[in-house]
Amino acid sequence: MFEDTKKAAAQDAWNKSAKATRELESLGCELRYTQQTVASELAGWQEEHVKVGKEMLRKLARETIVKEKAKLGGMQRALRDIQKMKVG
Repeated sequence: MFEDTKKAAAQDAWNKSAKATRELESLGCELRYTQQTVASELAGWQEEHVKVGKEMLRKLARETIVKEKAKLGGMQRALRDIQKMKVG
């Protein structure tokens, strides 16, 4: 009887160990899948972030050029007016 109890305990321990191993493997697969999904989404986000950043820089450059051209035009008009006053 003592031998049967010992065998049952050993079998129970083996079953628990096997179940824990299966759960570990399952969780490992799930973790790898989650990691791949997150990495993929992050790569897509980074790509989009760079794209949006470049477009914002282009827009800023265009706006700056327009403003600077307007300033230059004003300075050129002022210079012409000064030159007219000297000549006149």
